[in-house]
Amino acid sequence: MWHNTGRRIILHPNVCIALIEAREHQREMEALRAEVAELREVLEVVVRATREQAEADLHELRRQLQAALARLQRRDLTKPLH
Repeated sequence: MWHNTGRRIILHPNVCIALIEAREHQREMEALRAEVAELREVLEVVVRATREQAEADLHELRRQLQAALARLQRRDLTKPLH
């Protein structure tokens, strides 16, 4: 390692080890950040698909409710349901 004055900097071995460990830690953190970003993308896809399915299910339930209400309105109100 060199100082900007051109003089060589001598580091204690413990400092060198700490620098190496810090670089390894930084690489691990970058890998974890990338993995978290990928998991977020997967979660977004799952949430979007689930929301779309829920909206489709709700639309179908409303359609069924409207059909049932229409059948009830057409029936003879003087006759019992059973």
